[in-house]
Amino acid sequence: MSGQVQSDEIYDYIKEQMNDRRIPGLQLAIVRDNKIVKAANYGLANI
Repeated sequence: MSGQVQSDEIYDYIKEQMNDRRIPGLQLAIVRDNKIVKAANYGLANI
């Protein structure tokens, strides 16, 4: 699994929500059938 985020619908949605809600950073994991299918970091780690 890569730490890089590809431009996709989830990325676009997360970035939009972060801007609208003023969220500086977050980590995301999507789990399907007890397996991580996507893990990503968005925004700033330290402000």
